[in-house]
Amino acid sequence: MTQPAPAAPPAPPVPPLPDASLPRPTGAPPPAPAPPAPPAPAPPAPPADTADEVRAALEAERRQHRETQQALAELRQQSMTEQEKAIAKARDEGRAEAVRAAGLKVAAAEFRALAAGKLADPAAALELLDLSRFVSETGDVDSKALGQLVEKLAAQLTPPGGRVPSGPRSAGDPGGGDFIRDTLRKMGR
Repeated sequence: MTQPAPAAPPAPPVPPLPDASLPRPTGAPPPAPAPPAPPAPAPPAPPADTADEVRAALEAERRQHRETQQALAELRQQSMTEQEKAIAKARDEGRAEAVRAAGLKVAAAEFRALAAGKLADPAAALELLDLSRFVSETGDVDSKALGQLVEKLAAQLTPPGGRVPSGPRSAGDPGGGDFIRDTLRKMGR
């Protein structure tokens, strides 16, 4: 019977590394302490008027979108036959006309809403106005310009003092200037 081989002597213990994530070569000096963390950057000061910046960014995004859509439409147009081009042109013209008509209806409704309480007869004023100058090609209504128009009309059509003058009255009128009683008396009632 053979005897088992003697056990190998145990390995000397290895001292733990100061930073377990970085191995250190044997005999290297210990790493220098880490520099203090820089202070957290201060949050940027809010701009004076963020609403204007957002509007400008939104307008730039819309402009870029329109340009991209136009480029895409031109590429599609190049690959179409003459008949497809005629159909697309008619479709675009119809769509533009419908958008314009819808914009005019929105402008009329907005005019009525703005003129309510400011003009005596907004419907009569609406018949005389050309609202197409307040509607863009995309059907958007210029509400600010429409509001300015209503204010201008209200200032010109409303008499000073904000009330309708009573008008002349005659002292010799037997009915005391009452139109309804005078009319009823003439009708024999």
